[in-house]
Amino acid sequence: MSKHTIRGSFFVNGEKCFYPSQQELADGWRVVLPNYKRKKTENISQKPRKKNKEIYNEVTLAQLPPHLYPKFLERNAHSTNVTIYDGNFKFRVIETQYDDMIQELYKLVFVKNPSVNQKEKMRELVEVLEANHVSGWLIIRAKDKSL
Repeated sequence: MSKHTIRGSFFVNGEKCFYPSQQELADGWRVVLPNYKRKKTENISQKPRKKNKEIYNEVTLAQLPPHLYPKFLERNAHSTNVTIYDGNFKFRVIETQYDDMIQELYKLVFVKNPSVNQKEKMRELVEVLEANHVSGWLIIRAKDKSL
């Protein structure tokens, strides 16, 4: 797995930044970008700020950042091709045959005190997903939590 499965860099205060890696997402990190919307001005001499370019990414459900899952679940009922925005980042969720397992694993990972049965179910799901080369922050976090 490459360090940055989510493509695209951006500049904040003149420094080049990247979206968090899958390991960083598994650890709970999140990008919070400044809001750069164009402002309407009365004065013609003031130019509105330029809009930052959108950074397009295709990700699987296991790689979709955790804070975007509620948006995915909300939109998933209405269509098969789901596109979700996170500031300048645009995520198209690629459908896989393992999406049901990934959603089940997502629910188990966020249980505060999982029972022994829930931990065993997490281990089983992780084994099946890893055997089928599914990777992402969700798999990393599930491994850590099921130990």
